[in-house]
Amino acid sequence: MRKLGIKFPAVLDGFENSTEKAYTGWPERIYLIDQHNRVLYKSKPGPFGFKPPELEQALKQLPNTDSFERARLPAAPQ
Repeated sequence: MRKLGIKFPAVLDGFENSTEKAYTGWPERIYLIDQHNRVLYKSKPGPFGFKPPELEQALKQLPNTDSFERARLPAAPQ
């Protein structure tokens, strides 16, 4: 921290990376969830597993609504 000039408190993960394992968002994925909270599409791990044409195809299989409505998730509770 001294060599980098860090002026705020900082912590380091241990050699076993327990913090990384507990809190990481890996593997990244893209999900399509319908209004009933069902997963209709789950991508392979990203970023190389992200295939926009596959998501587009899943969106096209939803009931006839405009594309904005098809892609919207339910609002989060307040």
